[in-house]
Amino acid sequence: MTDEAHLYGEFGEEDEGARKGKHNKRRDTLRKAPQAPKRFKSSYICFFMAKQPEIKQILGEKATISEISKKSAEMWKNLPADERAYWDDVAAKDKERYMVEKASYTGPWQVPWKRAKKDPSAPKRPMSAFLYYSQGKRSHLKKQHPDMKNTEVSRLLGEMWRNSSDQEKRPHIEKEREERSKYKIRIAEWRKESEEKQRAQRKAQAEWAASSEQQQQA
Repeated sequence: MTDEAHLYGEFGEEDEGARKGKHNKRRDTLRKAPQAPKRFKSSYICFFMAKQPEIKQILGEKATISEISKKSAEMWKNLPADERAYWDDVAAKDKERYMVEKASYTGPWQVPWKRAKKDPSAPKRPMSAFLYYSQGKRSHLKKQHPDMKNTEVSRLLGEMWRNSSDQEKRPHIEKEREERSKYKIRIAEWRKESEEKQRAQRKAQAEWAASSEQQQQA
């Protein structure tokens, strides 16, 4: 099978792995422009974001993401038709807002990632408190709402983090602080070792150059 046949499959259809590879490559090099209009939210997302503080009051500050999400889904399911119509209207207005902004927006929709090349041997940076918070909660949200897009899940997680109490945020903030302290030690040691290696390489190169020059003069 030729390279082209392998890429598009035996019957002329693009191979799934090739599609994913190209998609991942685009995703790694481009990101959504931060100034571009924010996409509209669904009726349920509007409802959830507005009701989250109320649900936390009902369930208590120690309520888990799974409990909050389950309660929200239950409330949404039992919502009277007139109230659901209200949230449909909220979502429709948000979509209208998006379409207006989209029509008048003249900037780029995607911009390249500007990441400095990182030495693969360098210690990995610690995650933020928000990412530690999101780690265990994202899977619960996806389980409760399997049809929800990843962008919507991320938006909900951000909203939940902003509405979380200091007590709920504290362990994640402390985790970040602890890991950041360890990182500072590791990165300092790594930089010291890297500088020593570079000095040794420069010394070896200088000695080799001096030796070569002596041989030429002999």
